[in-house]
Amino acid sequence: MSVNARAMTVTAMTVFLATWLLPDRGVAQARPFMRGDRVREVVDTPAGGPTRLGMVVTVVAVPGDRIAVENNRLLVNEHPVEGFSEELVAMVTRSKRVPEKMANNEYLVMGEYAVADGSLVLKWGTYSAQKLEPATVVPRQ
Repeated sequence: MSVNARAMTVTAMTVFLATWLLPDRGVAQARPFMRGDRVREVVDTPAGGPTRLGMVVTVVAVPGDRIAVENNRLLVNEHPVEGFSEELVAMVTRSKRVPEKMANNEYLVMGEYAVADGSLVLKWGTYSAQKLEPATVVPRQ
């Protein structure tokens, strides 16, 4: 491989990684999110203010997926969503805001964590790809 070809390969890999790891640089994400990806909501931070991070959640439905509620179970493409507390699943299944089909560029996410007093913090919603980032992204400064 010539020096120029090697340099082009390294540059292409650097651009790919920067696109994936640093979406706030004004470059689109390199690949769409997939079911099971750990992501967090992009939270607008006022200039000069402290960095705020969105809660880490899991992508449960991607653009084009069909969503259904059957016997108090949340189904994505006829498969039950599992791995979340009964409380979170019940909160989602009772909502009138759950779409029947995910729109283009929209993702359904769910997440929860326990706080020191033993209670659960529950979060779910639909977000555009621009409002989500991989949970492994280093916080913006």
